Amino acid sequence: DKPGKSTKLQQHSQLISDAKWSCEDSKFFSASFDHCIYEWDVGQWGYTNIHSLHSLATCLETHSKDPSLLFAGDDKSVIYTFDTRISSPANTAVLYSKNGKKAKVNTIHSLRGEMGDRYIYIGDSKGYVSLWDIRSLKPVERFGTLVDSAQRPISHISSSPALSNSFGRLVAVNSYDNLLRVYSSKNLNSELSSFNGDTNIAKDEPHCGLDFAVSVKGHRVKNWPIKCSFSGVLAKQRNSKSQTRKSDESLLLATGSATHSAYVFLIQAGSYGRSNGGDHRNSPGHSRPRDNGQQPIDPSKPSKINTGPKVRSRHFAKLKGHTGKVYSCEFNPSSENPVLATASADATVRVWSMRYLH
Repeated sequence: DKPGKSTKLQQHSQLISDAKWSCEDSKFFSASFDHCIYEWDVGQWGYTNIHSLHSLATCLETHSKDPSLLFAGDDKSVIYTFDTRISSPANTAVLYSKNGKKAKVNTIHSLRGEMGDRYIYIGDSKGYVSLWDIRSLKPVERFGTLVDSAQRPISHISSSPALSNSFGRLVAVNSYDNLLRVYSSKNLNSELSSFNGDTNIAKDEPHCGLDFAVSVKGHRVKNWPIKCSFSGVLAKQRNSKSQTRKSDESLLLATGSATHSAYVFLIQAGSYGRSNGGDHRNSPGHSRPRDNGQQPIDPSKPSKINTGPKVRSRHFAKLKGHTGKVYSCEFNPSSENPVLATASADATVRVWSMRYLH
C-alpha cells in the first residue's frame, strides 16, 4: 500500500525551508528563502495572509495552544514573533546568541502541555538545544544541552503528544550527523516547576529533563536543515502475532532528506526489555539522563545506568514525489486521520494522506 494522492500548493518564489500546522487543523504555514511566510487555508487550498522577514527564513513554529501566535528564525540569527491576526511587521525581533557568541537559529519548538504557554526550545548551529521564555524572549539559564561532543548543528526538534504509559512526551532531535535521536521528556515539567524562575539555583543542579530512548537513520542530511515531525498516537491494532502489549503506544515519526524523499518510522513505546537500538549506553548520541547541559555529551563514555524509556522503532515508508531536497515535514494534530505535509527545495508543498494506516 502507498499513501493517498497529494495536493500541490505553489506561491513561493524561492525554496521552502519549513512548514507548520497551527494548533487548529484548518490552516498551516510555510516559510521560504523569499523572506516570506505564507498562511494557507486547508479548506480552500489557497493562502490567506503573508508575513515578511528581513532575511532568509530558516525555521518556523506555531504556538501549541494559541493559533494566532507564530515564531520564526532567519539566517542572520534573528528570532521573530508574529500575531497572525495582523500582517507584518513582527511584534518582536531579537538577536540570538549562545555563551556570548552569535549562533544561527536552526529550529524553534514550542513546548506542549502545561509548560506550552511559556517556553520554547531553540536548536542552534553550535549543537545546543536551549530553553527560552516566550514572554521575555530570553534564554532560561541552565536549561539546555549539547547533543553530541562534535558540536554538529541541530537541524530540528519535534515532540510527540503526551503518552499515557508514563513516558511523558517523546522529543526528536535531528542533527547534521544523519541521526534522528529520540528522547523522553518525562522529567522536564517537574524540573521547570521546581525551577520556577529561581536564579539562585545551584549551577550544577541538573535541569536537562531529556532521557535518551532510541535513534533512527536512513535519511541523509548532508549539512542541510532537514526537519522531522511526530504524528498523533495511532489507534491500537489487534494482532495475535504482534509484540505490542495493551500498555504500548505507537506513533509515526517522519523526517525529510537531502535525497528528495521523506522517510517515515514507526515508534513504539512500551514494556520492552530494551530498545531496538540495543543497550542505550552504546547508542549513538546517548545522553546521560540527568545531564546539566554544562558539558558535552560523549557517547564513548557510557553511563552505567540505563534509565531511558523502552522504545522500539522500525522503518515504515519512503515517500517519493518531490524533485528537490525535502527540507521539512509536518503531521497535522489529528490522531484519527494522520496527514503529512512536506516542503521541498522544488518550491512545492505536498500533502500525504496516511488514512490507509487505519
